[in-house]
Formats: sequence, C-alpha cells, structure tokens
Amino acid sequence: MYTDIKKEKENLKFKLFTLLGIIGLLLFVGTIVYHLSEGWSVLDSLYFAAISLATRGYSDMHPTTWFSVLFSIFYLFVGVGIMIYAISTLIAYYTSFYEKKFEKAIKNFNKPKAPDKWVVLKTKK
Repeated sequence: MYTDIKKEKENLKFKLFTLLGIIGLLLFVGTIVYHLSEGWSVLDSLYFAAISLATRGYSDMHPTTWFSVLFSIFYLFVGVGIMIYAISTLIAYYTSFYEKKFEKAIKNFNKPKAPDKWVVLKTKK
C-alpha cells in the first residue's frame, strides 16, 4: 500500500475523525433548518436529518415548504456524498489494521493442503 504504514494509519485516523465531525455538523445544521422551517420538534428534525443522510427515508415525514424542499435537495447531495466517503474511509481504516493478515491469507489461499491421514477401505459385498 504505502511505504510508511504507521503514517498512513494516522492519516486515515485523522480523516475519519474529521469526517465524523463533518457528519455531526451536517446533522446539526439539518436539525436546525428543519426545526425552523417546518416547525418540527428538535427530535423530529434530528430524526429526519439522520434518516435522510442515511438514504433510508421512511416517508413518514417530508418537507412541505419551498425553502425546506430546496434545502433538502442540496443537503442530500452534499450529505450523502460525505456519508459514502466516510464509509469508504472507515473501511480503509479497518483494513489497514488487518493488512498483514489479509496478505498472509491470500498467499495461503492457493497452497495445496496436506493430504488427510485417514484411509477409507471399501468392503467387498
């Protein structure tokens, strides 16, 4: 992967925590905007923002004002892209810890296995 594995792990860790902070900020902004524009409670606004960013959308709530509809369009384009990038960074961070184990497993994948020590005898009928 890279010559300095420790440095790359630290870089991925920094990216991951930065992305988690950005996701928290996105949830905060979405909660405030939906709370003010739709008049929902803070908990309902947070629920809608989180479900929307997770691309799950249960259709139990939806924006009704023109401002919140336009905000949702841009919010979801930006938010879903950041969520996908965060998930891929999380996977890269996780696999960087197990890189040696993966390499060893791949090298041993095609090696022939030792023959069994058991001998099966057929009986004549």
